[in-house]
Amino acid sequence: MNSLPMVDVLMPAYNHENFVEAAVESVLCQSYPNVRLITVDDCSTDNTARILRGYAERFPQKVIFTQNTLNMGIPATWNKCLRRSSAEFVVPFASDDLLPPAAVEARVRFMLENPDVDVLVTDFLVAGPDGVPVDEEAKLRLTPQFRRMYTANWSQIYEELLAGNFICGDAVTIRLGRVRRDELLQDPRCPNLSDYDMWLRLGLRFRWEYIPVKTCVYRWHGLNRSSPANPHNTKEIVWTQMIYILSKQLLSDQTDLQRELTISMINQLTVLLYQLLKERTATVIFTLQTG
Repeated sequence: MNSLPMVDVLMPAYNHENFVEAAVESVLCQSYPNVRLITVDDCSTDNTARILRGYAERFPQKVIFTQNTLNMGIPATWNKCLRRSSAEFVVPFASDDLLPPAAVEARVRFMLENPDVDVLVTDFLVAGPDGVPVDEEAKLRLTPQFRRMYTANWSQIYEELLAGNFICGDAVTIRLGRVRRDELLQDPRCPNLSDYDMWLRLGLRFRWEYIPVKTCVYRWHGLNRSSPANPHNTKEIVWTQMIYILSKQLLSDQTDLQRELTISMINQLTVLLYQLLKERTATVIFTLQTG
């Protein structure tokens, strides 16, 4: 083993048999030598676990695999990956995405040259189900939730995040040291936005930096965790979880401005949620009256 720091790629996996092999191969093909994949299958009902177990048997030093006996959701599965990790650098990774061959090398090089940075975010590519990247216009059309990455003030990342999540998780690298490992544990009570909850915690206390280098491929197939088409990702669910997450921030060591921004966002979300439920109730009543 050389003197370069170890990097653990943490990959919760669930029902991605069509994509997970390519995801694993993209980690194994990294030009950076000291990289390890830690993956936990969340009781998949397809062949995902079998594929991952096969890689772990073939590459026991590079792929660490565990399978949940019950479906636990992304936050609890992420936490199991995290507890098996011991590396200096942690990279979140989705089991349907890809890492270009020099991705980890580029990230570690930047982090070693900038030891005061705790969290690095890079640019990324977007691909369709076939893994072929789309152009920049299509990228922003398919993933408008990430558009603010390009205009954010990264020196005020916490204030930026209080207005909503815009971080592509695969594009993040976290340095452990000032950041404690337990600060990366995710909250199962906000399963759709558990990464957003984590970004806020890290944004409040640690230094972030962004570089315009594309170091991951976000595969868009319509049922992604962040997709509006995902039936588990309705406005009602997302807004409710955002209110919960932001309410937790009011218990942290915020400045007066940060507290004001948090309360303002909670109020906006509460109004939106009330209007949505009011419209839904009116629709149900109308259906019952005319049915």
